[in-house]
This record gives sequence, C-alpha cells and structure tokens, in this order.
Amino acid sequence: MKRSIGSNLFIALAVSTLLAACGTDSSSTSGHSQADESAPTTAIEITRSSPQGKASSLSLRVTDAPVDDAARVVFEFVAVEVKTRSNKWIRYTYDTPRSIDLLALQGTRSSELLSNVPIDVGDYRQLRLYLATTPMANFLELAAGGTFEVMFPRNPSKVITLGQDFNVVENRPISLMVDFDLRQSLSVDSVTGNYRFDPVVRVVDEAVSGHIRGTVDRAKLVAPGCSDTNPDTYNAAFVYAGFNADTVNAVPLSTASIRLDIGSGDYIYEAAYLPEGEYTLGLSCAANITVRAPSRRDDDDDDDDDDDDDDDDFVRVVPLFDVQNVKVMVSDNLFL
Repeated sequence: MKRSIGSNLFIALAVSTLLAACGTDSSSTSGHSQADESAPTTAIEITRSSPQGKASSLSLRVTDAPVDDAARVVFEFVAVEVKTRSNKWIRYTYDTPRSIDLLALQGTRSSELLSNVPIDVGDYRQLRLYLATTPMANFLELAAGGTFEVMFPRNPSKVITLGQDFNVVENRPISLMVDFDLRQSLSVDSVTGNYRFDPVVRVVDEAVSGHIRGTVDRAKLVAPGCSDTNPDTYNAAFVYAGFNADTVNAVPLSTASIRLDIGSGDYIYEAAYLPEGEYTLGLSCAANITVRAPSRRDDDDDDDDDDDDDDDDFVRVVPLFDVQNVKVMVSDNLFL
C-alpha cells in the first residue's frame, strides 16, 4: 500500500535545440541558474555511439512549482542521454554531479542541465536522465522537520526514461517540455514508511502548447469537505483531456497547485505547457487524495522499450468543484 504525502510538484525539463554552425562541437556547458546567478560552469563529456553528422545544439533546463509539506526536494543529476531512431545513443556526462533543489525554482526560475551542447540532426525517440545512486543523493526535507531519502523501488538504477519522438532539423529550433507530476509520482509506502518516487511523465512540444491560469475563491478552500481549514495546503487544479471528461474514472493529464499570490491577494493556479486542444478542468481542496496512471509513467523497468511493465498502480477519486470545459490555443495564456 502507498499513500500520498499530500504534495504537488510540477517539474518541467525544457529541451531546446538551437541552430549551431555545421560541425561545431563543444565539451562544456554553463551551469547557469536563474535561482543562483553565481552557479559555476560545469564540464560535460560527450559520448556518441554513432558518427557525428550535421549538428544543432541541445539545452535542458529544470523548473518546478510548490509542494505541500516539503521544504526541499533535491535530485542529483549525473548524465543525460538521447536516443536516435536507429537506437544509437548520445550521452552527456557531468564531470561533477549537479544537485538541484527543485523547490528553489519557483515561478519562472529554472536551472539548466545542459546548455547549447552539440546534437546531431535527425530523429530521436527517447531521453534519459541519470540520477546519482549514492545514499541520500536524492532526498526530501519536510517543512515540519526531518530529511528522508527518496527511494526508487521499481527503478534502483535511478534512470528516468522518457519515451518521446522528436526531430532535430537544421535551421528549425525545437523546444520540448517534460512534465513530471509529483502529485502522482511521490508517495509514502505505508509498510516501510519510505518516500518513493514512481514518475508520471508527459512531454510537450512547447511550440504547440499554451497555459491556463485562474483565480479561486478563498472560501472554497476552507469549506466543509476540504482536507483542512488552511487555505494554503492540499489545494490543486486538475486538468483532464477532452471536454466533459469523466473525472471520476479518468486520470488527469496535469495538475497545478493553488497558491496565494502575494501581489494581488488572490488564490491562483496555472496549468502550464498543455498541448493545444480541449480539456476539462476541476479544482480540489482535498488534493492529498491522488490519482496514479500506469500509462503515463516513465519506462522505469530498466528494459529498452517504452513500457513500464508494472501494474502495481492504483486510482483514487479526487473530489472536485468548479468543473468546466476549457480550450487551450498555441502560445496562449487562458485566464479563467
């Protein structure tokens, strides 16, 4: 049995392929972080299993949104890989592992994992993020006190594989956004008490995505039936694919925290990087009841396909209010 820790974290990893001079190569990348302008330069070793052809460049950055109950969530990244359609790999390895506190990257802040490193033009089918396997390299610190290692019981190698086709073309930049929904990924094992990480992932082409932003009446966040009477905890927006979605049985495509905006005094949410299309959106003041979807988990079973091969999943119904249909347009910020 597993239970939610009552938290929501939106981690976005942006992959940007930018035009570079043909044949250009580099063995280093900046470790620039908007959260830490003094971040040091980190050397990168590049390993190809295929000959280098025409080149563009690859950038990868990480950002997130608030998490209930947690003060810090730190992952230590050691390498990134991309896989070509012909099953060849390009690997980018840090000389020094990068520990990133995801909770320090609020709002528009982000931290780069890769910056303008070479990538061959062509078709790709997977991304892999390698995390450190040493004890306590990846950990969660509770706001109430206590630091705990984040466990990967189904993925002891700590390799997060993202099955996603994308194409790198000369003179045509591409930007992909990878959304790790920790409301559906992070839980407490009720038997061992360990904090476990079972990634639920979606990948979006940023060029064909938009955002939903809205405000919520504070009274609805402390009403009977809410998790508690604190308007700042366990509140979230849930986004489902299609109009009039079955929110009882369907799994949300994305979630976003409802939080107090100090400037306006309003409680707001923002569901970011949604593909253009039709959605059903609902709000919850009991978001510590979570939903998990095997079809949207990353391929964490250490084989070389895109299938998780593990049916140890569960679905819980999240009580919703203010359910409505919304349509997202490309590069649009929809205000509700």
